[in-house]
Amino acid sequence: MINLWLTNYKLTFAYIAYLATHEGYVSLKEVLEDEDISRKYLEQVTSLLVKDNLIESGRGKDGGYKHTADPTKISLGGILRAAEESRSTRICT
Repeated sequence: MINLWLTNYKLTFAYIAYLATHEGYVSLKEVLEDEDISRKYLEQVTSLLVKDNLIESGRGKDGGYKHTADPTKISLGGILRAAEESRSTRICT
């Protein structure tokens, strides 16, 4: 069970870091092609990060997801809360 928790945190941080290294919106497809993250997990954590206002979504051809603020200003606690909520969602479903 501990490894599952650590994996959730690791994947959430990897996603946040991935978005931080790209300009503009990044599609889920692009993240899935470049990172070893399951689609289901990525969709869950993306939804929670949007809900917590850590990332925003954009629609259309050039849409996707990006940070709502300067990535260097994102709190560790906010990322941990999103990962924790994602972990709870995965275990309960």
